[in-house]
Amino acid sequence: MFALTISFAAAGATVPAIIFALLTALTAFVFYLWRDELNLVASLLAVSTKGLRDNPHIVTAVVGLQLAAFAWLVPLVGFMMFANMNGAVAVSRDAVARDASSGVCVDGVGAAVDCCAWETEAWVPPYLFLAAVSGIWFVSAALETRLFVIGGTICQWYFAPVGTSDFSGGVRRALGHALGPSFGSVCFGSFVLTMVELARSAAERLRREDRDNILVCIIVTCLECVYAIIEYISKFAMLQASITGEAFCEAAASVTDLLSRNFLTAYGTYAFPGMILQGASLVIAVGFGCATWLLSYGVFAATLAANAGLYAGLVGILSAIISLVVMSFFAMIALNVVDAVFLCYAMDKDRNSVHRGELHAVLHEVNEKNQPQGGLVRNPGGQYAYGSYA
Repeated sequence: MFALTISFAAAGATVPAIIFALLTALTAFVFYLWRDELNLVASLLAVSTKGLRDNPHIVTAVVGLQLAAFAWLVPLVGFMMFANMNGAVAVSRDAVARDASSGVCVDGVGAAVDCCAWETEAWVPPYLFLAAVSGIWFVSAALETRLFVIGGTICQWYFAPVGTSDFSGGVRRALGHALGPSFGSVCFGSFVLTMVELARSAAERLRREDRDNILVCIIVTCLECVYAIIEYISKFAMLQASITGEAFCEAAASVTDLLSRNFLTAYGTYAFPGMILQGASLVIAVGFGCATWLLSYGVFAATLAANAGLYAGLVGILSAIISLVVMSFFAMIALNVVDAVFLCYAMDKDRNSVHRGELHAVLHEVNEKNQPQGGLVRNPGGQYAYGSYA
C-alpha cells in the first residue's frame, strides 16, 4: 500500500494517494498494536521448523505426492478432451428461428446465434462429471495424505525420548500408515473436501447467474463461512488421525473437544503464521525478480540494445513467479508443521506433561497471551507442569 501511495502521488492522483496513505498508516498502527503477538509467532515459526529440519524427507514425500497428483490429472484431462469429441453436428438449441432474407438464426429474443452446434453423445456429460469428481477427489486425497504424513512425522519427532537425534524412517512410517491402516480416513477426509469444493462451485455459479438477487448473495456468503469451518475442522481432524490412528469422524470429534478445552480465544494468535510466511514469500519473490531484471538488463543492453528493457522485464517477471511458487511451497509445508506442533502441544497440555520444553516456552506464552489464568512452572522434581502464576 505504501508503494501504491508513492505511485499515485508520482502520477498526480491526489485522492487515491491520500486514501492509500491513510490505509498504510492504519495498517502500520495495527501491526504496532500486535507487535507482541507477531514476535511470539516469529518465535513459534523458528522452533516449529526444527521438526522440519530434523525430518528433511518431508519435503521429498510432499513433492512425490504432488507429482503423483499431476501424473493422474494429465491423462484424465486428455480422456475428458477425447470424450468431448464423441458427438455430431446438430441444430443449435438456442436457435428458434431463421431469418429468410439474411439466413441468420436467432434465439427467442431475436439475437443472432449460431445455427449449428456440437452435440455430444448421451454418455459424455455423465462421464465428464464423474471424471471431474474423480480428479478433485484424487487431488484432495493427495493433499490429505500430505497432511497425514507431516502430522505423523512431526508426532514421532515431538514425542521422541529426550536425547534422540536420529529421526530417519519417520516419514516412511507415516506414509505407510497413510496408505495402509488409515487409508480409509484419508479417502473419507478427501471426499468431504471434494463435496465442499463441488458445493462451493455450484453456489458460485448460482451467484453469477443471479447477480441481482440479494437473497442468493447472502445465502452464498453464509455458505462460504460454513465451508471454511468444515475445511478448518477437517485439517485438524486429519492431523489428529495421523497422531492417534483414530477414524476421521472420531478424530474430528476428539480434536474439537481437545482444542476447545485447552485453547479457546488463543486461536486468534495462530492466524499470523500464514500472513507472515505469505508476506515474506511475496517480498522475497519481488526482490528476486527485481534483482534478476537488473542483472538481465545489464547483459541484454550490451547485446540486444533495441529490446533490452523488454527482454529483461520478461526474465524478471518469470523469475519472480518461479520464486513465488517455490517460496509458497515451502511456506505451505512450514504451516502444516506449525499446525502439527500446535496439536502435539495441545495433547501435552491436556495431559499436564511436557515433551519439548523449548517448544512449550514459546507455545505456552502464545496461548497464555489471551488466557492468563495459569503458567508453566517447574516443580521441585525438575519436571514442567501447569500451575498458577506466583
